[in-house]
Amino acid sequence: MAEEKTPLKWKFKAGGIINNSPTLSDGVVYFGNIAKSISSNCHLYVLDAKTGEEKWKFKAGAGRVSSPALSDGVVYFACTNRRLYAIDTKTGEEKWKFTAGDRVYSSPAVSDGVIYFGSWDNHLYAVDSKTGEEKWKFKTGD
Repeated sequence: MAEEKTPLKWKFKAGGIINNSPTLSDGVVYFGNIAKSISSNCHLYVLDAKTGEEKWKFKAGAGRVSSPALSDGVVYFACTNRRLYAIDTKTGEEKWKFTAGDRVYSSPAVSDGVIYFGSWDNHLYAVDSKTGEEKWKFKTGD
C-alpha cells in the first residue's frame, strides 16, 4: 500500500536558515530566519497561511530570531543581537525594543502583560509588554 502525500500548498524562500518554530494565529504564520553572514540581516516574516504570500517582514539585524509569541495584537521575538522586539501584528511597525546584557537565544513567553525570556548574561528578564521597560531580572548562575 503506497503512502499518500499531502500536496504542497505553497512554499516561501526566507533567504536564510529557519531554525525556530513558527507561530500561527488568525490565518497568519510568524517565523524568523538566521542571517546568512555577519553583514546580512535576519528577519521576522509574516505570511498568509492559506496562500504563503508575505504580508510584511521586519529586519532585526545580524543574528538569529527566536520563535515568536503573540499577545493582544503584538508579536514578540528575541534575537541574538541582544534585543527583544515588540511589533504591531497589523502594520509590522516596531512598538519598542529592549536590550539585554548579552545574546538572547530563548523564545519569549507572555503572561499577564509581562514578557519573560533568558539571556546569555545569565539572567531571566521580565519586561512590561506595553512599554518595554524592565520590571525585574534574576541572576540564574552559570
